[in-house]
Amino acid sequence: MCEYYLKNFEKNTVESLNSLNYFMSQFPDLQKIKQIIALKLFSNLKELSVLKVILDLYEHYCKNFDFPTYDKLLNEYIPVAELFYCEFPSSNYSVIYEYLKDQYEVFEILTKKLNVHLYKFPSFHLKNLDKIKDYYKNLVDGIDFTKFLN
Repeated sequence: MCEYYLKNFEKNTVESLNSLNYFMSQFPDLQKIKQIIALKLFSNLKELSVLKVILDLYEHYCKNFDFPTYDKLLNEYIPVAELFYCEFPSSNYSVIYEYLKDQYEVFEILTKKLNVHLYKFPSFHLKNLDKIKDYYKNLVDGIDFTKFLN
């Protein structure tokens, strides 16, 4: 999953970006992920880890392709990610972190190639989400995007 995403992201051609867009559309949408988290509709660590990786890919995708408004990043992704990190005690989250760290290839792609921050504690993720939110809100604050749309 991560390898396919990275391959298409790095190619940076119209065809590869269309493939990447299609690939992302096959994931559950963020509203569905929010329901999965809120209702705890996962049965084991592997499912929870897959959900974490999907959220990480959403973050990367939104940061790179949700411009110029970053609406999906600010209003859809961040609230769902905050719910994810608030929903689990640190002890549970550290188990997810260790599991992903043991998945060397996935861990390397996320951290080294896509520059996704993987922290051992959910509180660090929440602080990072606050920084992301502030950065992108300041980036788009005061811009009337209707002037730039057809």
